[in-house]
Amino acid sequence: PEGRWGRIERPMRMQRVRMDGEIWILAQGEITTDSPRFLSEAIAKPGEASPRGVILQSRGGRLQAGLEMGRIIRANGLETRAGGIACPDSTDDSEPGGQQSPDGLGLPTVPNMHEDTGICASACAYAFLGGSQRQSQPGALGFHRISAIAPAGMEAEEIAAAETEMLRDLLLYMLAMGAEAELVGLAQVPPAAALARPAAADLSRLGIVTNATTGISTPARALQLAAL
Repeated sequence: PEGRWGRIERPMRMQRVRMDGEIWILAQGEITTDSPRFLSEAIAKPGEASPRGVILQSRGGRLQAGLEMGRIIRANGLETRAGGIACPDSTDDSEPGGQQSPDGLGLPTVPNMHEDTGICASACAYAFLGGSQRQSQPGALGFHRISAIAPAGMEAEEIAAAETEMLRDLLLYMLAMGAEAELVGLAQVPPAAALARPAAADLSRLGIVTNATTGISTPARALQLAAL
């Protein structure tokens, strides 16, 4: 079946995997209202080591849930990666398959980033911004314009007010995560059914990806806007 951004996905599933000898959380599927809770549970799994970060593969879902995932990722100091990950196949609907790690922990092993797989779009792209360090292949991230889902009978003025409030919340979130305000405008340019895919040069310029040696810097204007 096809949806707004292509093939309809299953609800997001969290899976601990091993990449480059370290533990990561592989988050795949549609972001739902339950996704932030599942992410928190995967991060703080009793008796297991803390993950280094979250690998995101999703065509989107609930915006507010995506923002909450980003806040959880940032609060736990985790990195994010998007696109370019060869993921383990699933043997059935509940138990992911994949090559077992040699340390006997039973974690599927995935290779490092390459350029031909993976997408993180819509709500996923905003969740990605929560990473303390962020890496993505060009074209893997897609941002779309914000539009309110209006119930029947809602006046045009009310819809516009709701969208304005959503944009304000999104702007504050992105600035707090270290991205540039220009990203909001970039996402609003394409038609509602299209994605803005920042070019490689814009990924760094807009603070979407980070330099591993410098980490996150929060623009001073984020602190100013947060007081509004």
